[in-house]
Amino acid sequence: MLWAAELLVLLAQDAASPYGWRRDGSGVFPGATPPVEWGEKKNVKWRTAVGGGHSSPVIAGDRVLVLAEPGTLWCLDRAKGDVVWKAAVGEDLPEDVKKLVRDLPPGLKERARATPVTDGASVWVSLTTGVVARYTMKGTRAWVMHVDPAPLSYGPSASLVLSGGTLLVDSTRLRAHESSSGKPLWRVAAAEPHYGTPALLTLDGTPMAVTAKGAVVRLSDGAVLARDVAEGLGGDQAPTPLIDGDVAYFAYRRCSAVKLSLKEGKVRAEKLWEQELPGDVISSPVLKDGMLFVVPSNVNEFRILDSKTGKALVEKELDLEQNFYPSLALAGGVLFLGNDKGVTVVLEPGRVYKELRRNELPEGSGASPVFHGPNAFLRGGEHLYCVGP
Repeated sequence: MLWAAELLVLLAQDAASPYGWRRDGSGVFPGATPPVEWGEKKNVKWRTAVGGGHSSPVIAGDRVLVLAEPGTLWCLDRAKGDVVWKAAVGEDLPEDVKKLVRDLPPGLKERARATPVTDGASVWVSLTTGVVARYTMKGTRAWVMHVDPAPLSYGPSASLVLSGGTLLVDSTRLRAHESSSGKPLWRVAAAEPHYGTPALLTLDGTPMAVTAKGAVVRLSDGAVLARDVAEGLGGDQAPTPLIDGDVAYFAYRRCSAVKLSLKEGKVRAEKLWEQELPGDVISSPVLKDGMLFVVPSNVNEFRILDSKTGKALVEKELDLEQNFYPSLALAGGVLFLGNDKGVTVVLEPGRVYKELRRNELPEGSGASPVFHGPNAFLRGGEHLYCVGP
C-alpha cells in the first residue's frame, strides 16, 4: 500500500502530465485504487448517456471528457456525472475547413474512435473525417482544422498525442502541429498510418515518437531516425508500442522487444527477443515487474511473457467471449482484461494465472477503461459509467 505522501506525489505527477490514450500510453494508472467488483446495480456511482463510440474517456481535474457518436465531445462532472458542456466537433465549421471534409467512405459509420488528449487547460479531439480541433475547458473552440484521414481498411483510429507544445496527428502520414494554434510544423513521408497510436520516447534528452509500424521520428523536426525496427507488425493493424526506458515492445502476430539507442543523429535498434503469438493483437499490452501481459483479439489465448527474455510464463485459454478490443490496464495493483461485450476480468498480475473477479455491464464497448483515484470509468453501449465505492 502506498503511503499518503507517495500517493500525493503520484497524483501530482499525473495531474501535471498530458492525459490521453491509456493515460500516457502505458495503460498504467498510478495512485488509482478502483474496486475489483461491479455490475449494473453494484458499485455504480453514476451512469450518463453520451452515445456510443470506441474512444476512451480522459480525465482533467474534476472533469471527465469523452467523445461519442456522431462526433460529440462531452464534458462531465467527475464526481456526479452531470453534463457540464458538450460540443458538436464536426458541425459549424469554417468554410475553408468545411470544403475539405468529405463524407465517410462506404462501410465506415464511426466518427468517434480516437481518444482525446488534454493538458488540463485545453482538450484536443479528432474525428475519422479528418476534423481536428482544440477546445478550452469551458467548451469554447479555440481552433479547428482538417487533415486527410488515414486511408486504412477500417478507417482511422490512432489517437492524438501531446508532447509539450507539439500535437501529433495521424493522417496519410504522421504529422505535427503547434498545439496552441494548430499551425503545421512538419509531415513525415516515411511514417505510414496505422491503427495504433504513436508512443513517446526520449533518448539522450531527445524527444521522439515510435510509431506502431516501427518508425522512430524526432519530435523537433520530424526527422526519421530509424525505420522498421521490429518485424511482424502486420499490414496496418498493430497496436500502440509500449515504452520502458530505452526498450520498445511491439505486439501483433508476434511480440518483440527492441532496445533503442541514439548515436550521431541515428537510432540503432537491437532486437532483444521475439516471440510468436497465437493470433493478431489489437489490445495494447501492459508491463509490470518484468512481466508483459498480452491478449490476442480473436483467440482466447492470454499470455504472460518475461519482459527480459520473451519466454512464455503463462499460456492460458480464456473462458471469455471475443473480441478483445479494449486494451489491458493496470490500476490498484490488479490487471483488467475486458472484451467488447461488457465483461471485465480482474487478475492478480503475477507469474501464475489468478482470476479475482468477473464483472459485467449490460452492454459492451471497444473502448479501454480509465482509472482515477477510487474510481473506474467504463463505456457500455450509449453510456459512460463511473464505478467506485
